[in-house]
Amino acid sequence: MTFLERLKAAVAGFHGYADLGRDRASGFGFMALILLLVMTVSCIGSTYQFSTSLGTAVEDMKQVPDFRIVNGEIEYEGPMPVIVEDENSVFILDTSGQTGPEAIEGRPNGMLVTRDKVYQSRGGRVEQIDLPSNLPITLSKSDVMGMMEKLWIVVPIAYVFMFLFQLGFKALDACVLGLAALIWGSATNRKVDFGLGYKLGLYAMTIPMALQWLVPGYTTLPFGGLQASMGFVLWWVLALVYLIFGLQAYYRTQDPNDQGYYGPTP
Repeated sequence: MTFLERLKAAVAGFHGYADLGRDRASGFGFMALILLLVMTVSCIGSTYQFSTSLGTAVEDMKQVPDFRIVNGEIEYEGPMPVIVEDENSVFILDTSGQTGPEAIEGRPNGMLVTRDKVYQSRGGRVEQIDLPSNLPITLSKSDVMGMMEKLWIVVPIAYVFMFLFQLGFKALDACVLGLAALIWGSATNRKVDFGLGYKLGLYAMTIPMALQWLVPGYTTLPFGGLQASMGFVLWWVLALVYLIFGLQAYYRTQDPNDQGYYGPTP
């Protein structure tokens, strides 16, 4: 079967799982390619958003007077604090120590730069970043802006590592689905082979994986709040539904005595 034929069989109903079960391909390569495709689309979107945010930050920084970072500390001799803000964000530079992180608390997108710390507000939550001390380097404002413009590259690099980790985790998820197939076989008096359950489990994850990586804000962390828990439950429910109905479709082509049999005429 070609890749497109397997993709159609995996997502368009359940009858195609009979063909997938008989196909010589293991299913792992298909799963890896699907994961690569959906993560690539997600990576492009995330990289664009991050690059846009960096561009906005660089434009805001152009309005800030010149400063230097010397040995891990920021030097600025102009009047302070320097405040650049609009409706959605605020940037504050104050190396005198007179401004604290409370200045950006409650702001959806804010940044406070002090002599040796950077405070960033995301969604009203303030995070502290300590500047590395005793660094034998000197950076000017233009140096920092140049580094920020190239910082987008970290997103694709992060996705490469996430892809490798996800590939391993999805193989484990398929093992869980393989065990679920054995339980289904025991409950229905079917002699289900673990290899078949594992193989069809790889295909059954197609739609759940697409949801996981293409729907904004979708997460499958089981203990990350109500939304994350619901995402986790939905992921496994969809995978199990495709697996079980796929197994039923497969065995209906194997056993002429099965109600709903649509295989070759005995």
